[in-house]
Amino acid sequence: MKLLAMLCFSCLYCVNAAQGLEQECTRFMSQSLVRYRAKNLKSSAIGSPLTEAVRVLQEYQFNCSSTITSLILGIDIRAGHRLLPSVQVFRKIGGSSQYDLVIGSERVIYYGTSNVSTSGVFEYPLNPPVPVMSGDLLAVSQPSPAFSIARVHYIDNVPGVRFSSSQHAFGTRSGVNLNNSLITNQLILVYPVTDGYCVNSINSITPSIVREYGFKVHQSQIFSSRRQYLYPDMLFSCNGSVTKFTF
Repeated sequence: MKLLAMLCFSCLYCVNAAQGLEQECTRFMSQSLVRYRAKNLKSSAIGSPLTEAVRVLQEYQFNCSSTITSLILGIDIRAGHRLLPSVQVFRKIGGSSQYDLVIGSERVIYYGTSNVSTSGVFEYPLNPPVPVMSGDLLAVSQPSPAFSIARVHYIDNVPGVRFSSSQHAFGTRSGVNLNNSLITNQLILVYPVTDGYCVNSINSITPSIVREYGFKVHQSQIFSSRRQYLYPDMLFSCNGSVTKFTF
């Protein structure tokens, strides 16, 4: 079951009454995501999880030396599974179309039901950040979606939106050849955030586009009647009082 269906009615705030400061609680679903789903209860989810593959995102061309500090993601998160996606950086070899994996660039996306975002659509901090050079390419590796805790999504044929990527065998480590492998009709819901504004998008993909469509991969579901639900993963991290609920 998608996590949003479990948490769509949950409290989003706890308030520090002594100091009068509003503080976020930990392990609660993203506030903006809950609000979006509450306003769109009858709309169906769109998009699909990436298949078991390495997707090289030619869409994003780094134009200076910098570091990728976080990723804006369109994902769903499920309990009861064990595999996690990751990202890597590939670097061009000479003047060929061959790109090699940059050793040490891989970062696993450790998202699960115990550490979901509370500050907005899923933005995953990379710790440590990933260094990139001009001309490098970011790739995302999605293991089998049937067994993955976190699944990165894409959306086919978004009107007015193109996104350049290529698909390669899962587990690729020896390098990829990008000759004649371009896919342009799948909006992959990943955006790299860098120091120094070093990301150039071929088709003008922006963080707001990924955030907007990241909302749409989730849908709300009706709870079974005459049941009470407890969520041990959700924790209040401060003393205070509940002031409001979002339904």
